[in-house]
Amino acid sequence: MKKVDTSVFSLRLRKANLRESVRAIAKREGISQNELLEQAVEHEVVVRGALLADDLELAAAQMRALSARAYAELVEESLLSAGTSEARRDPLRVRQISRSLELESPDHQGSVVVSRSKSRTPATSESVFDKYR
Repeated sequence: MKKVDTSVFSLRLRKANLRESVRAIAKREGISQNELLEQAVEHEVVVRGALLADDLELAAAQMRALSARAYAELVEESLLSAGTSEARRDPLRVRQISRSLELESPDHQGSVVVSRSKSRTPATSESVFDKYR
């Protein structure tokens, strides 16, 4: 035999027409008013639970859309920033250095310093440590 919870939950219906409707429906259905109200509460909980689940799914979908949109905007901003920086002039420009025969002599070993005025000056191979040799 099923043990039934006998705890008391009193329900006071404040509206007289609602009390009368519950009495009339319970009588027509052949069930107690308590059973009718339990069924009504159960149905309401199911309906509200479904509505809540729908609301949560809608909110999650909106968050996914916002996240996707924010990610797309971030990618677009990143691409625009990269494009803008690539369009800027490089601080150092590449240019060809032609060596003259004068600089290739054994007396001028070392590197060639190129200034912005494009004059070539041979670098000497002297070092601060030469005096210790």
